[in-house]
Amino acid sequence: MQDYLIPAERVQTEIKIKNSRFICTLEHTPSIEAAHAFISDIKKTYPDARHNCWAFMANEPGSTRSIGMSDDGEPSGTAGMPMLQVLTHGDVGEISAVVTRYFGGTKLGTGGLVKAYTEAVQVAIEALPTCIKIPKSIFKASTDFANMAQTEYWVNQCEGEILNREYTESGAVFEIEVPDEKSVELRERLSLLNE
Repeated sequence: MQDYLIPAERVQTEIKIKNSRFICTLEHTPSIEAAHAFISDIKKTYPDARHNCWAFMANEPGSTRSIGMSDDGEPSGTAGMPMLQVLTHGDVGEISAVVTRYFGGTKLGTGGLVKAYTEAVQVAIEALPTCIKIPKSIFKASTDFANMAQTEYWVNQCEGEILNREYTESGAVFEIEVPDEKSVELRERLSLLNE
């Protein structure tokens, strides 16, 4: 899996369309559970809003493996789906959006709602600071005392990190985290060391 962009922090923007307020909040949500917790938090923040529509993509950009959406009382297909389409066609992963709507007295119609919810998410994404996520693997590797220094050297060379060490009678078991793209190389190096 390649590196990809994720939200660096929560961001909130607001647009007004025919006196209705559309407040979009974006958040980094690396799991479905995190997405639901974020959605719940926003609903508690805006309990008096007419609608808190939402969409999330709790995986890498473009993937539809862990997604969800809700129109939250708006006509079917006018909020959650347009919001999800903006998220899945963007280049940011592990992201959730909640658009809070305060009704302004003028009905927008289904086409107007689709446009409003789409635009609310697009405006927020333009304001979103991002950072790069480097997918990593965690595995355990055993080594004897004679090869411990060499094992640590190769972990460093492959941009890995030793998370934990458990010493045994003959050496140690390392719990290692390493970028996915270096994982195969590191495993091969360590298996050659301990042959």
